[in-house]
Amino acid sequence: QDNQTLNGYVNRTINVVPNGDIKMTWIVIFTCLLYVFIMRRLWFEWEVFIQLRHKFLASGDPSFHKSPTYLRTYRNTCMVESVPQELRSDRKLKDVFESLFPGQIERAEMVINTSDLEKVLKKRQKLIGKYDSLSARYMYESWRYDTWQRDGKNVGICTNHVSKPMEPKVRSGGLFSKRVNAFAFYNEKIKEIDIEAGEEYDILVDHRNKSKEASIRLPEGGEEDTRAVGYNVNDVAPLLVPGRVRQFFAKESPVFNGTGMVEFKSIVAKQSAVQCNLSGQPYYMITSDVPDPRDLLWFNVGVDRYTLETRKILVQIVLLLGLFGWGAIVAFITNTVEGMPTDYFLYPLIKDYLPALAVSLVLLWLPAIFFMLAMHVIRFKSHSRVRP
Repeated sequence: QDNQTLNGYVNRTINVVPNGDIKMTWIVIFTCLLYVFIMRRLWFEWEVFIQLRHKFLASGDPSFHKSPTYLRTYRNTCMVESVPQELRSDRKLKDVFESLFPGQIERAEMVINTSDLEKVLKKRQKLIGKYDSLSARYMYESWRYDTWQRDGKNVGICTNHVSKPMEPKVRSGGLFSKRVNAFAFYNEKIKEIDIEAGEEYDILVDHRNKSKEASIRLPEGGEEDTRAVGYNVNDVAPLLVPGRVRQFFAKESPVFNGTGMVEFKSIVAKQSAVQCNLSGQPYYMITSDVPDPRDLLWFNVGVDRYTLETRKILVQIVLLLGLFGWGAIVAFITNTVEGMPTDYFLYPLIKDYLPALAVSLVLLWLPAIFFMLAMHVIRFKSHSRVRP
């Protein structure tokens, strides 16, 4: 540009090159070469991708299980969401679909709520990790002491004397509790957790076995049950009330989630179930294609569809409101930089680069925030929906 003085950040860019200057020619040449290089790299990627794409369309996912039985089960299975409380058993779910698709149901199972068992197992794994860490440290100290006793050499230390290692100790209770042998303490705790995990597992198995026997079919000579099965879509309890509280008031099953899996004998029957509104009611016995088992977030699979959709809308509203506050964040960063003393020797550098750097750091955290909202607030059921 002619007859224009540029200060600040732009005086280090192409803006300071005058019209007709020979430097502009080199900039154009470099830009053309850069685009040629990028297009060439994209062509290489396309040649690799097109072969993989043809192989995928011809043979399917190469990482998927190749067993014919597994593939048939996956293709013939649909996921049923928003199953009402009174139908949450394997037998009842199968009876419902058997009445809609006579002779086409292979099996049906409700998803079990294993959150309590998973918490127990995580606690057990944590104790095992502590035990292994202390054991490895003690074995290393013992080996070092034995080596020093046998060879008279310092191993891994800067002194000529190695003390005999003592078995590690931990406090059995709080901060002021008695210190006990760590190995015996962790062994005892692991055994207690094993018993607790076994009891929790037996409860789940017992409920599973009972659910296979409970049926909604009428016995011979029985009277028709005229009670309507209702589902209040305006119920906001699942949105605001924790599941533990709903279970305490018998509003939700402590074992079965509101999601089930139904396997059909043919893919035609399965597609018919997926493409139809089976109940004529919103958010009631919703069918969809079952996700790839490797893609499922099993701790979210039992979330009710109405709850998921409503939370999604609420999060979108909150993010929209946060968008209006984005300008305030940028203005605060800019005003903070401009408020610095101008006689500081790094002031020009800070003024030019610090606002852009601060905004970039905020943007860097946004994908992680969106990821946490999708997984733990909205609670999508698959990794593909959660990934930013």
